[in-house]
Amino acid sequence: MRRSSHAHASSTERLGLRFEPDVLIQHKYTDICRPNIYLQPERMLMLAVLEDAIFCFQRFCAPANRRERDIFRDAERWFWDDRMDWPYSFANVCQFLGFDAEYLRHGLLRWKKDQLPESSPKTNQGFIGPRPYHSAR
Repeated sequence: MRRSSHAHASSTERLGLRFEPDVLIQHKYTDICRPNIYLQPERMLMLAVLEDAIFCFQRFCAPANRRERDIFRDAERWFWDDRMDWPYSFANVCQFLGFDAEYLRHGLLRWKKDQLPESSPKTNQGFIGPRPYHSAR
């Protein structure tokens, strides 16, 4: 039993365990993420939106200019927005693709924390973790 052997792990260690490879769900990942001509166009578009947001989040985590900072902030806000009132919100995309939104958010936070120098808890004008999102939409 894998879980029982980690019952006494700290919360940080347990979060890290969530990102260990899991051979039991590999088929689910390949079913969703591998190229498949039979995927519904909507699913392909939602997967492309998610992939682009992850790319922008990772590429511009340490922005060199205002444009990059704005792109990073847009991606970051999208990830922490829980609204479900538009089809391509993060929550809806995750639900449609069968991904756990909180799992992805924790993974992004962990990745971001690992990218930052230890002396700096924040990126240039960025933030770590969720915060209220107020849109002008």
